[in-house]
Amino acid sequence: MKKTLLALTLSIISISSLMAQSVAVTSLNTNPAEVNSDFIVNIEYSTTNVNDIIYIALELKNSDGNWAATIVEAFVNPVGTSGTDVATSSVITIPSSTTPSADLTGGQYYELKVELNAEGWAGWLAGDYPAMTLVAEGTLSVKENQINQLRVYPNPATKHITIQKSNDKIETITLINLLGESVYSIYKANTNSIDVSNLPSGMYILSVNSGIKVKQTKFVKL
Repeated sequence: MKKTLLALTLSIISISSLMAQSVAVTSLNTNPAEVNSDFIVNIEYSTTNVNDIIYIALELKNSDGNWAATIVEAFVNPVGTSGTDVATSSVITIPSSTTPSADLTGGQYYELKVELNAEGWAGWLAGDYPAMTLVAEGTLSVKENQINQLRVYPNPATKHITIQKSNDKIETITLINLLGESVYSIYKANTNSIDVSNLPSGMYILSVNSGIKVKQTKFVKL
């Protein structure tokens, strides 16, 4: 009887230890991310071993979800702190030779692999695998001096956005998605409200042309 109780106790302890091990991406400072730039992966993990390892990789996947290539790798080795929901982060640099998502063919896509591994790479413990979108270098760049007098609200938006006009006359208003495609354009605009309810969720660039200069800012459609 004592042997049975001991075995059951050890089994419960083993299961509890296993359940305590987890890893998850809590946020990315940018997604989409530009080729030839850095992005930050914020992570929470739970483990009982300070010597466990977090492996991070940006991977190219085929349409069936199988691995095609590893673009870049990073490590938190060792994690250094045990406990529940411990926060850490890693900076990933996307190589300049990486193909933007819009130029991939055959249904390929990018995925971020974040895995918690046992000390000494003794085995996989937990993982999280969010999708990533990569855009061409410069796609997300907006010069600050272009947006000083251009305000868009609410931001993020679900139905409508309102443009706070500057003193400049507005000739055209254009919405551009992260593939560089114009998804909305209005000429000789006599309104400062735009219906965005039919747009897919994501980040867009609002471009306002005064006929002399162009001002741009970003907004997010929920």
